[in-house]
Amino acid sequence: MTWTYHAKDTATAADVTVHLVREPCMVGLDTKYTFSVALDHAQIGTLKGCARIAPDQFPEFKQKNLDDDDPDKKKIGPPPITNFKMPVAVAYLDSAGRVVLKRGSAPRIVAPKGSQLSLSHDGKRLLFTREDTGGGHTVLLFDSSTGKTTELLRGLVQEQQAFWSPDDSKIAFLKSEGGTSQIWVAPAASPDQATQLSATPIAYLDGWADNHTVVAANTDSFLWITDDGGTAQVLSARDLCGPDFEASTADPVRVSPINPDLLLVSAAILKPPSGSATDPKTGYGAGLFFYELRSKRRTLLTPPEAFATQGEWSRDSLQVFFTNREKRGDVTDRIFWDASDLKRYLVGSNLVIGE
Repeated sequence: MTWTYHAKDTATAADVTVHLVREPCMVGLDTKYTFSVALDHAQIGTLKGCARIAPDQFPEFKQKNLDDDDPDKKKIGPPPITNFKMPVAVAYLDSAGRVVLKRGSAPRIVAPKGSQLSLSHDGKRLLFTREDTGGGHTVLLFDSSTGKTTELLRGLVQEQQAFWSPDDSKIAFLKSEGGTSQIWVAPAASPDQATQLSATPIAYLDGWADNHTVVAANTDSFLWITDDGGTAQVLSARDLCGPDFEASTADPVRVSPINPDLLLVSAAILKPPSGSATDPKTGYGAGLFFYELRSKRRTLLTPPEAFATQGEWSRDSLQVFFTNREKRGDVTDRIFWDASDLKRYLVGSNLVIGE
C-alpha cells in the first residue's frame, strides 16, 4: 500500500510531497518500523526515513490513535494482507535430502538425492543437480506430465544452479572451460544447442531478472548480463550488503518477479542482536533483507530469532519463503513482504516455487 500527500512549506512556499509506503523499515538491526517515508522538497531535495502509525494524522487508517507510552493499551498494527495466493507447485529437499515436487497437496519424491533446484514457472518441470562419481555434475530434468527424469546437461556444469527463464523458454547455467566458468544459455527444448552468453568469468549464478537478463556474480560483484552479452549493471557485494551483513557473492540474490528494482538477499549478519540464532563456527546470524537498486536502501525482513537462508519470492512478491534452521532440522517458513504473519510452511529446505 502507498499513499502520497501534497503540501506547501509554510516558510518558503515550496512544494512538498510525502510518499508513505507500507513496508518494513529498519533503523540499524534493532528498531523496526512498519512504514517507510520519502519527503520530496522542491528546494531541499529528497529525505528518506522510517515512520510509525499515526491514525489521527492519516485518516486512511481509520483506527484510534494509541499512546505508545501507555503499556495498558493494546497496540494496533496495520490491516493484514489478504489478497495473496499460496503457491500451487513447489519443490524442496525433505529432511532426508530427497528431492520432492509438490503440486497441490500431493508431494512426490523425484530423486533420492539432489541439489540446486529450479522449478519451471508452470510448475511442471523441475531441474536439479546430481553429483556424480569423480566430481562431475549432471543437471537432470523431471517432467511431471510423463513422470520421467532425463539427463539434460552432463559434464558441462560446475556446482552452480541451472535456472529457467521467466517464460520457461531458456535455461541458463555455468560451463567451465580452462579453469574459469562462463554463463551459457540453451533453448529449453534443445539443450544440446547451448551457446555462450558472455565470456566474463563468473563464480555464481543467481537467476534471471527478466527474459533477456541474467543475474550472476564474480568474486566481488553482482552483474546483470543481457542476452547480447553486455553488462547492464554492476553492484559490488560490499555496496549491496553494507556494514551489517557479510559481503559475499556466494549468498543468493533474487530479483522480485514484479519489481526489477527490488532484490531479496540472503546473507550472514555480522553482529546479530543478543538472543539471535547464530552459526557456532563464525558467531554470525543469518537473515534476509531487501535492497532497492535505485535508492540503495536495505530493509531487514526476517526476525532475529530466525536463522534464515535461501530466500525465495512468491510469484506475486507478497510472500517470501525461506529455510530456517532449527534444533530438529531445517524447515521452510513463510513471511509477508512487510515482515508480518511469520508461519511454518513445511518440513524441508531449499524450497523453490513454480506457480
